[in-house]
Amino acid sequence: MIIDSIENIENYFNYYKHFEAGAHLIEDLEEFPLGRYEFDGGYLIIQEGVTSSIEDGDFEIHDLYYDVHFIIEGSEFVAWTDSSFLQPSGIYQPENDKRFYHGDVTNFCCITSGTFYILKESEAHKAVRHIESPLSYKKIVMKLKR
Repeated sequence: MIIDSIENIENYFNYYKHFEAGAHLIEDLEEFPLGRYEFDGGYLIIQEGVTSSIEDGDFEIHDLYYDVHFIIEGSEFVAWTDSSFLQPSGIYQPENDKRFYHGDVTNFCCITSGTFYILKESEAHKAVRHIESPLSYKKIVMKLKR
């Protein structure tokens, strides 16, 4: 997983196809209304809410898209690990490009406003989580076609 400040986003444009197009769409949004926004090579989902416990639920992984998460308000914890350390817990869901896995949380980090993270193809993750008490957040999830 890559974690960095939004100020450094341009450093990653050459590593991920379509990343620059998604970043320009974010720049073009004057506000961040909730919803889904398409661009050439992917889409954005702008969401807000309250986090769930880091122990709840399963890890997920995506076959068709890279995930890039931008925290624009509040904070969240994210847990991640290589999927080879986990056990499958369901069948692939092509309608939302998700595979689920279960296992122990070993790596986690608090992500705050102004920060983004990129998940690579083998990295299973649990996003929008908390350790002790729920956190409020608003974020952009960028889905980049591989």
